[in-house]
Amino acid sequence: RPGFNFKKELGDVDFSNFTFDYTSIKGHVLNSSFAPWCKLHKKSFLKRFDDFIFPQSIAYEDMIFHVKEILRANKISFVDEFLYYYRDNPSSTVNITHGFDIFRMVDMVEDFLKTENLINEFEEEFKLFKVTQLLNYLILSQSEEYFNLTKEEFLKFSIGENSLLTSYKLSRYKFVLESDN
Repeated sequence: RPGFNFKKELGDVDFSNFTFDYTSIKGHVLNSSFAPWCKLHKKSFLKRFDDFIFPQSIAYEDMIFHVKEILRANKISFVDEFLYYYRDNPSSTVNITHGFDIFRMVDMVEDFLKTENLINEFEEEFKLFKVTQLLNYLILSQSEEYFNLTKEEFLKFSIGENSLLTSYKLSRYKFVLESDN
């Protein structure tokens, strides 16, 4: 994914003999590519848990799957070659805006982090995730209801000095909090 460089993150390692876990890429667990098509899984790993499913009738269903797989994996490997080529399909459901579903998905990720006792460890990463995801669809929605729900969510937490938000996202976060519509 653009902006994520395994070699930069993990150093000069021989990826053919190297494994890691989420702690090595903690900043990317909630804020990176959620796509399941760029990952391979051992069947035994997926069968160890009864909740590795894609929720039905909700967009962005790959987010919760990604978070679960990355946080639960004891060993993650990286293959340094392109094995999959994505074709853009303008009529794909991926290109249809389901903005309000993002609220449910953010809640599902938060609930999972709480259930796994990881919410404190990922406090700042989760704030970045939440702000990023809700802002992504704010403009697209062109909806007063979406704006009000976003503002309501933003009022539930504060951004401190140790925030991972870029100045751009922080300014948008503050703009929502200071706006009426």
